Amino acid sequence: MAKKDNEKRVPSRAVEGYTFAAYPDHETVWAMAADFEGMVHVAVCCETTGGGTVQLHSYDVARRRMQHTLDVAKEIGELPEDGHAAHGKIHFSLCPSRDGFLYAATHCSTPPLGDPMWNAHAMWNDRQKSFTGAHFFRINPRTKEFADFGRLFPNEGVGVMAIDDAAGCCVGVTYPTGRMFFIDKDGRNRIDVGRVSETYTLALISDRAGRVFGTDTYGFFLRINMAARSVEHLTTRIPPQLDASGRYYAMCDGELGADGYIYFSAYMSPNIFRFAPKPRGPVEVETLGSIGGGAATGLCFGDDGMLYACGRGCHLNRFDIRKRRSEDLGLLHVNGADRRYWRCVKGRDGRLYAGECGRKPVNMIMIDPKKL
Repeated sequence: MAKKDNEKRVPSRAVEGYTFAAYPDHETVWAMAADFEGMVHVAVCCETTGGGTVQLHSYDVARRRMQHTLDVAKEIGELPEDGHAAHGKIHFSLCPSRDGFLYAATHCSTPPLGDPMWNAHAMWNDRQKSFTGAHFFRINPRTKEFADFGRLFPNEGVGVMAIDDAAGCCVGVTYPTGRMFFIDKDGRNRIDVGRVSETYTLALISDRAGRVFGTDTYGFFLRINMAARSVEHLTTRIPPQLDASGRYYAMCDGELGADGYIYFSAYMSPNIFRFAPKPRGPVEVETLGSIGGGAATGLCFGDDGMLYACGRGCHLNRFDIRKRRSEDLGLLHVNGADRRYWRCVKGRDGRLYAGECGRKPVNMIMIDPKKL
């Protein structure tokens, strides 16, 4: 989107950027997570350069210090020189646990070394260039204790994953076939539920009471019981926007609010929705309003109770859930460029930490709502 000279910008005093300059070909951050001990974890991804591999970093909020945590492909033994589609991403599948570990799974779509592009369907049976299969692993970012539990399914990446400490397991959905699985935190007792979506779900949001919610490709809700390792397909659907076919109108981001509602956005929609995560029966979805244009991404509550989102190109928005009103705070311009993000988490210091998408080298963006 072209920027006008007189376009309002987010005040520079409120934003700061950290550039991952050591990785000039990495252009996206699809996974971010704030753990229980005050660190923010960032998956620095590479999906447009053949052979690029995901690099996991951890930011100490108190010390304001970034550290490199893991060269994922190297540690799991999936090197780009092997010729297969590279393990270039962790995609919405970075899960902090109260045991101090980060649980994660790798994702496909990065081309093989030397190739300009790759297709999960077309290359499925290619013995040389197919994706070998997502690895499920864990790492303690402080002690560097690491365990690789191996490949989950041949040829498939993991597009999204959630964790439940009480149940002792993770739940995830693969790409490209949309297969749901449960796996214990020790890598054992994997349960293959089968296909739950045409492709894969884009968000799995925990109600912190033993259930996880998501939707299939067409926006129909899934209610997951973590203790039972089961999924229920609901007839409730996200209300399609005007002129939308419904295809890919799936939940793409969300967060549990302090009031117990799950607030979320839908793929390529500017609307903010919410629902009460009921343990049984249908869920009732409310459309609260729009951020004004573009897709609402990177939903995150601030300490002020406002819901922040990126939309309309690279604009930062603040949505008042009580008044159901959005405020455009201006163009997010950091380190000399406009920045758009798809994932955001809140640190212990009250700042919002967002992962940029679509620019080389990629940045982590730090936003202080108190200075807006």
